[in-house]
Amino acid sequence: MGTFEPWQMTFILVAIPALVLAPLVFSFPEPVRRDVIAVAKPGVRDTLAFIGARGAFFIRFFVGNGMMVLCAYGFAAWVPTFLVRRFAVKMPVASSWVAACALVAVPVGLLILGQIADRLFAHGHRDAHMKLFSVVGLVYAVSGLVMALAATPMVALTAIFVIFLFSGIAAIAAAVPLTTPNQFRGQVSSIYLLVTNLLGAGLGPTMVALFTDKYFHSDAMVGWSIAAVLCIFGPASSVLLLTARRPMLRAIDAASGWSELRPVPTR
Repeated sequence: MGTFEPWQMTFILVAIPALVLAPLVFSFPEPVRRDVIAVAKPGVRDTLAFIGARGAFFIRFFVGNGMMVLCAYGFAAWVPTFLVRRFAVKMPVASSWVAACALVAVPVGLLILGQIADRLFAHGHRDAHMKLFSVVGLVYAVSGLVMALAATPMVALTAIFVIFLFSGIAAIAAAVPLTTPNQFRGQVSSIYLLVTNLLGAGLGPTMVALFTDKYFHSDAMVGWSIAAVLCIFGPASSVLLLTARRPMLRAIDAASGWSELRPVPTR
């Protein structure tokens, strides 16, 4: 296969565990299907009609979550460059600092935010996921400003750690099964991921670059570009998720009509 450059070997080494572990999916037992409504095999049109009937919730949820991910992707893509340009550290050093923050903060954040969401829901807050994650965008905005204003690397790294800590937002996806019957979940989840990735991976890093090039007109201002993205899209996501609370409650109430007491065998 020829000679690989170090960056190419990195991709290969990261991918090898997936090749080993992926076949384990065939060992998973097929579950009994619950939360079923009277639609045997819904098509795309049925799914879009279902989402449209609950558009006040799903649109705000999908776009609000997408904006949170946009902030996270834009921040993660450019924060090493910020450290290089702001504090004149070498890129390998900056990358190591950022990687260390992410390695600790993201898994811890996933566990903490997931645990809080579960506890809130267990205590009767059925809109717990919208309520909890509406705070994340505000944390992004404040931490982004602290990072951009930081006079020392330590202060900047503290803000960076906090942003990574609140980047573990996977638990918000639990809102899909809470509001969606079994037959629709695959397609609704696909649309959820499509919007999330189009806004997050598609626009996040680009928005930071656009602020740097088109508004600030200076490579040295990349920290303020990150802060601008976090201050604009973070609070916007908070507003969308906060206003999605009541529509989510209505969607959950509608879920009470599903025939969840009659499990459907898959085979």
